[in-house]
Amino acid sequence: MSEAGVKPENNLIKRSVMKRLVLVLTAAAFAGAAHAQDPHFTIGANVTVANPQGEFEKVTANKNMWGGSVEGFAGLGWANIGLNLGYLYRGGATSSKALSTTLKVNTDEDITNSLFNLQLVGRLMYPEGMFRPYVEGFAGGSFFSTSTSVKNRDTGEEIVSDTNQEDLTGCYGYSAGALFKVWEDQANVMNLMKPGTLFIDFKVKNTFGGNAEYLLSSEDIYFDNSSSTWKTKTSQSETDYLSWHVGVSLIF
Repeated sequence: MSEAGVKPENNLIKRSVMKRLVLVLTAAAFAGAAHAQDPHFTIGANVTVANPQGEFEKVTANKNMWGGSVEGFAGLGWANIGLNLGYLYRGGATSSKALSTTLKVNTDEDITNSLFNLQLVGRLMYPEGMFRPYVEGFAGGSFFSTSTSVKNRDTGEEIVSDTNQEDLTGCYGYSAGALFKVWEDQANVMNLMKPGTLFIDFKVKNTFGGNAEYLLSSEDIYFDNSSSTWKTKTSQSETDYLSWHVGVSLIF
């Protein structure tokens, strides 16, 4: 499957260019770290809204995802290397029903479609001042899963749970953002290695995801009368998406 009016080979060229860009950004961060002299650490967390792109957009009918991520960096001067762990909620459904016609237990059935990311990130950031713009290149993995849990509606106790579908694929991409200083711990009341500075963090990420199988809705989980078993109907595509992030970061 390819984007309307775009030949598959053009998509391959675009992805090849993006991979080279990510490699250049990450290599530059490593190279810069080897020659800089101002060590610092960054920890951050943000909320995320993501919009599927390309094949992913067509298959999911452009259904937005939302969630958040946490990240940490070690830096020297303008060069930073770190990890980003993210979660995106891809949709789900909740329904209430009796467990069976003979067992009179009222239940809530929750179906959750999730996307987890773990990425190695190279960041190039201006290291001083109240306003610190940056660019990033990253690569890692994406884990798609759909789980179902059944709880007693009266007590909230979980009766049974199951993972209906899961798949793992690679991802890479680039991002750009900026930090805005809001507070500086000059007296080091936080007892860090050195006084910390708190920033508001705004970022936009363009993620290119590999091919994955996933579920779209609760209707993709159904009971097959012929075999008397529960089955799933999966969808498949490349998993590109554009995401917007707003959060806080602490540099010390």
